[in-house]
Amino acid sequence: MYYNLEGFGKKVTSIRKIHNLTREQLSKLSFVSIETIRKIETGKYIPSHKILDDLSAVLKIDLNEILLKYRLEDFQTFDDLKNRMEVKFDRNEYDTLEKEYEDFDDLLSYTKNQYFQKIIRQLMLLTKAVIINHKENNPTKSLETLIEAICITTPNFSLSNYQSYVYNSTEIRILMNIALLLRKLKSKEEAIEILEFCINMIDSDDEIYPKLCHNLSGIYVLIKQYSKALKYSNLGIDCCLYKRKYPGLNILYYGKGIAEYNLGYDKYMESLNKAISFCDVLGQEKLKKVIIYKCKKFYDIKLELK
Repeated sequence: MYYNLEGFGKKVTSIRKIHNLTREQLSKLSFVSIETIRKIETGKYIPSHKILDDLSAVLKIDLNEILLKYRLEDFQTFDDLKNRMEVKFDRNEYDTLEKEYEDFDDLLSYTKNQYFQKIIRQLMLLTKAVIINHKENNPTKSLETLIEAICITTPNFSLSNYQSYVYNSTEIRILMNIALLLRKLKSKEEAIEILEFCINMIDSDDEIYPKLCHNLSGIYVLIKQYSKALKYSNLGIDCCLYKRKYPGLNILYYGKGIAEYNLGYDKYMESLNKAISFCDVLGQEKLKKVIIYKCKKFYDIKLELK
């Protein structure tokens, strides 16, 4: 379900001010953190029913009922399209991404809600940036496109002040891609700094959490900090298993196996074989071949191609 979080946040702010409460006072009375209240009021966070119940008790109004009034139309179409985009990202299927870009453009043409329009435009620019990077081989232009995307909802954003803002899930997704480009354009350390910032900004139940874990694990392997690589692979795996979200487990188990191999752990083959098994389950034959190739080329590990 998608909501006009910007509008809902403004409504919560106005209700709080009617009661002459600061965020700090509301936090003390409701036992909801100031940071969570700030995220809600700035439209960067979908609060749980429990949090809204706690705030409602203080503000003397049913915020869960109010939130329902901010539901967005055509959310199912948007959700399906966004999922298609993510599947292509995960499978490195960049040749046909123009289709998703065009479908986002069609959805934008008949979407009246201004907040929803912003999110659609952001995902269009994210898709465009990925196409530019992988098909045109222009990471600098891709980075500029991603920054343009975040500026739609955070107008004063820059790479020098990114830590000054609170971000929604879509913005975190874009920030993650920015970090991956900076790994190539600047340094792995700068990429890690942004990815660590992102993962500390969101809850573990956010859909982007396992992807952040995978990317952090991968970069830590590159700089030979294998214990940290293993830590993030395990966090991502635990998250996916808990939520029963199996896409992504193949690449997470691959990262886990490589970290274990470099740490001298005997069970690395178990993890790598799980990576291959999940590739089979998810129908990701191309990724399976890549994993087998990399294991042989870089680590002289022979995996069976079933």
